[in-house]
Amino acid sequence: MAVLLFAFAACHKSGQGTRSIPVSASYYGRWQWINSSFGPSTTYPSGSIVVLDLEAGNQYQATLNGLVATSGTFGIDSSANGVVLQFNNINQPVGNNTSGQSGGVNFIAFNFLRIGQLILFQYNSTSTPGDTLSLLQYPITPEATISLFKRM
Repeated sequence: MAVLLFAFAACHKSGQGTRSIPVSASYYGRWQWINSSFGPSTTYPSGSIVVLDLEAGNQYQATLNGLVATSGTFGIDSSANGVVLQFNNINQPVGNNTSGQSGGVNFIAFNFLRIGQLILFQYNSTSTPGDTLSLLQYPITPEATISLFKRM
């Protein structure tokens, strides 16, 4: 059990001490949401189009059927194992209280925004994209959601 708790603690994302790195130009562009998977179920955009625009200057905008659903800034952090993409203005429902302890049990809460059927998380593990962009809910847990986007 101690090893599991240590591994779990190693995956914890703290808002302090992170460093933002220059964003690779490969992230910039328009990305259309294809699907999201959570365990054995997959959600597809039925009748709606969700587009995520990642722009130079670390600005982003997400649209639902051509209407702006959210916009703000994003950053890339590589100070932990892997790369984490953070959408800076997604800070609900828990604000800065994304982890804590109650009764000796550690818990993690996730900030997110629902855009149509897409759930866009504040923190996402990712890698340098090519024709597809994958955003894996971070910190990674067994029940993490992964969302796939295709370059437009």
